[in-house]
Amino acid sequence: TTTTTTIVRTISNQSPSHRHYNEKFIPLWMLYEGSVAGFAVSVILAFGGPFITVISKAAAVSSDSTCDPNYSVDFLSRTSIINDKSIPCTVNILGFDILYSSVFSFATSVSVILQVLFLPLFAGLADMGYRNKILIIFTWIGAALTISLSTVDYSNHQWFTAVLFFIFANVALGVCVVILNAFLPDICPPSLTDSVSSKGHAVGFVCGLVVILIDIVILSLFTDENNPDNDNNTLGYQFIFIFSGIWWFFFSLPSILKLPVQPIE
Repeated sequence: TTTTTTIVRTISNQSPSHRHYNEKFIPLWMLYEGSVAGFAVSVILAFGGPFITVISKAAAVSSDSTCDPNYSVDFLSRTSIINDKSIPCTVNILGFDILYSSVFSFATSVSVILQVLFLPLFAGLADMGYRNKILIIFTWIGAALTISLSTVDYSNHQWFTAVLFFIFANVALGVCVVILNAFLPDICPPSLTDSVSSKGHAVGFVCGLVVILIDIVILSLFTDENNPDNDNNTLGYQFIFIFSGIWWFFFSLPSILKLPVQPIE
C-alpha cells in the first residue's frame, strides 16, 4: 500500500504550494479502508479459500470417482511423487488439470496478474478526473460479486462460477484501493500522507477484527454440530459472503458520495 500511495502521489503532481487541502474528508477516506475489510478479511484471508476448495473438491470427485481426495504433492521428495500410485482429484481450467486444493491459489494468482495489467490504466483515469465514478462503479461491482458468491450452487458443482466471482471481485478491490489513494493528495498535505494512510490501515484492521468475529458467529450458527467436518456445510460461508458484501457496500456509501469530486483549487 505504501508503494501504491507513492505511485498515486507521483501521478497527482500538482505543486503542493498551490494546493488547498480540506482535511474534513480524511475520516471519510479512513472509513472506506474499513469498508473493504469485509471482503479482504472474510473472503481473501479466511473463508473464500475453504469455500472454493470445498466445491472444487466436490466437482473433482464427481468427475472421477476413482481419484484420491487426500492426494497431496510433496515438492521436497520427488521420489514419493513418482512412487505414488493414487490418482489426484483435479478440475480442468482452460485445458489444464489443477488439483482441487490449488484452485483458490490459482484464482488469486490470476486476479493479481489482472491487477498488475489494469491498475496503472485506472490510476491514469483517476488523474484525468474519473476517480469518483470509478470508485463508485467498482465498489458496487465488488460488493455485488461478493454477495453473488453466496448464490453458487454446491450441489451443481459451480466451482468455476465461484472462481470467476472471486477473481473479478478481487480485481475490483485492487482498483478501489488505488483510486482511494488518489484522493490523498487532495485531502492532506504530503507531510501528513503517511500518517493518514497509517491511521486508515488501523481503521481497516479494527474493522477487519469486527468482521471476522461476526463471521465466526455466523459460521457457528450454520455448522452441523453432529458433523462439523461435513463438506456440505457451505450455508455458513454463503451467509458470510452476503454479510461481507453488504458491509463493503454500506460502509463505503459515505465515502463514495462525499469524497471531493475534483481537486480543490
